[in-house]
Amino acid sequence: MSEEWRIFAAYVVAGGIILSLLFIFVIVTTGFRYTVLIEAWVEAGPDLVGISDMASLLNFSRQNMRKLIQTHLASFPLPVHEGASALWHLVDVLTWFSETQRRAIPTDLMGVAGVSMGVNLVREVRRVDHQLQAQLDSIA
Repeated sequence: MSEEWRIFAAYVVAGGIILSLLFIFVIVTTGFRYTVLIEAWVEAGPDLVGISDMASLLNFSRQNMRKLIQTHLASFPLPVHEGASALWHLVDVLTWFSETQRRAIPTDLMGVAGVSMGVNLVREVRRVDHQLQAQLDSIA
């Protein structure tokens, strides 16, 4: 029996949301049976954004975006990840700009960012062990 694995990523646009899918093809040749497709969903976007992404979406320079974040550290949304490059949920950033900076944000962009974040959070929650999830629910 021989097996061949093919892995590649595909990006699908559905209603403005970019779904990043990871396809793993397992081809097993046993008599007349072959080709099993396993599909794993990686992420929906736009959701997580860095400074350059925010600047591009809001028509700022990267430097101006960074300065704006530094100037408003107390009120700017906290990053989801902080390392070499910080990442924020786009919907949080857009909401902050809309409410704090009184900047007009297209409703379709706000909607897509919100749905993308929700879809990704649901996917992440499903990965949590059910016993651990029950314990966390009792704490919260």
